[in-house]
Amino acid sequence: LTGSAMFNIDYTTDFETEGRETTMVPPADYQSYNEFEILPDGRYIFLDGNSLKIFSSGSSSYEEYYLGELFDDGNYNNRYYSYLLVAENTVYLQSSQYLSKVNISELSNSESNYINVQEHVELDSQNPNDEFRGRPHIENETIIYSISPSQNTYKTYTKEGEDDPVEIYSGNTYFERLFLFNGRTYYTNGDTINEIYNGQISNSI
Repeated sequence: LTGSAMFNIDYTTDFETEGRETTMVPPADYQSYNEFEILPDGRYIFLDGNSLKIFSSGSSSYEEYYLGELFDDGNYNNRYYSYLLVAENTVYLQSSQYLSKVNISELSNSESNYINVQEHVELDSQNPNDEFRGRPHIENETIIYSISPSQNTYKTYTKEGEDDPVEIYSGNTYFERLFLFNGRTYYTNGDTINEIYNGQISNSI
């Protein structure tokens, strides 16, 4: 079945809340975030480089927590991340060098606003070229992510909870955005979606 249809000519929509909009977080000139998720309790969490900002609905005030690594000698090293994921009570964060996690309860119970992140997946310490690439995704407790061990080489994995990662792809195709849907694995580069199945790229959508 193929064809085209034009809105308000071939079809229309009508529902009770059509056209309504609600401001959940009042805007401010100094706010600029690329990553945003909703926590299980309904609060909003934003990633701002090396910090997390948490807003309650309808409020412009927020709690801010700085992300980093606490060393045995008491020194603290800031961590900067590019991607933010939330699953149940865990926040996942990815940069090119780290795939980390923070339990949401740590944010509420912390005695300071500095959070010591935990590593969820570690790169190969023997390979200086290893880096995380592309946008990860999580469904329930399973996360999908990619690593580039060398130039133009990529390996993609799924990891369920604390289980060992499972490699699902190895090759020369870069996956810009990964996602899971009902346990099946997909990626998109632009306007095309492909399934990753049995180690191969298939089923273009």
